Amino acid sequence: MAGGQGAAGCGRPGDGPLSGNGDERPVWWVTFWSGDQAREILMFSRTIGVELQLYSPAELTCFAGVGFLRSVESALSSHILVDCGDRAGIVMAGLRHGLRQFVYREGYIARSTARSMVEKAGGRLLDAPPAAVIRLDREDLTIRTLRGRLDPVPDTGL
Repeated sequence: MAGGQGAAGCGRPGDGPLSGNGDERPVWWVTFWSGDQAREILMFSRTIGVELQLYSPAELTCFAGVGFLRSVESALSSHILVDCGDRAGIVMAGLRHGLRQFVYREGYIARSTARSMVEKAGGRLLDAPPAAVIRLDREDLTIRTLRGRLDPVPDTGL
C-alpha cells in the first residue's frame, strides 16, 4: 500500500471529539513515527500534566501496518487514533487486530457501513482528523518539538 494525505495544521486543544479523559482538560493529538517516539510523547504528557494522545497519520498506517500500531498500543497501554485515509481495508484489518479508534474518509465502502462495523466492535470512527493535532516529523526531537508547539507548557526542567 502506498500514498497518504497532506498535513493539516494545528487546531486548538479540546477541538477533537475523542478526548478520552472524561473531563474538561485540553487534549492534543500527536503524530508519531516509531514506538520510541510514541513512548516519549506519553512520558512527556505525564511530566507536564497535559493530555497528549497518540495519532497515527495515514502515511504511517499504510507503511507500518495495523500489527505495528496494535503492538505499540499494547506496549504502552495507550489507545491510538488510526488514520486510514480512504482505505476501508485498513479499518477492517485494524478491527481484527484489536484497534478501536479510526479516522476514515469515505472510500469504496460507505462511511455509514464502516461506522456500523466499528461501533459494533466497541470502537469509534471519525470522518476527519481532530482539529488539535500536533504533527511531528520523523526526525523531530520529540520533547523539544512538543515544548515549542505547546504554549504555555509548565516548566518541568526538561
